[in-house]
Amino acid sequence: MAAILLKGAARQQLLTQSFGGWPVWSDSAESLSKREHSYAPGAIGQVWDYLVRGLPG
Repeated sequence: MAAILLKGAARQQLLTQSFGGWPVWSDSAESLSKREHSYAPGAIGQVWDYLVRGLPG
């Protein structure tokens, strides 16, 4: 999951820079809040299940 999230973040940063922008990072409190929400065990499981459903087969 970490690799998938990193790939998406890297893609977004490249897109932002290609349009002349520069990414903006959250402050520490906001980052912690996002981490608690986004990386909760239920959320990770739901993302994994979604990705597995999209596999060919």
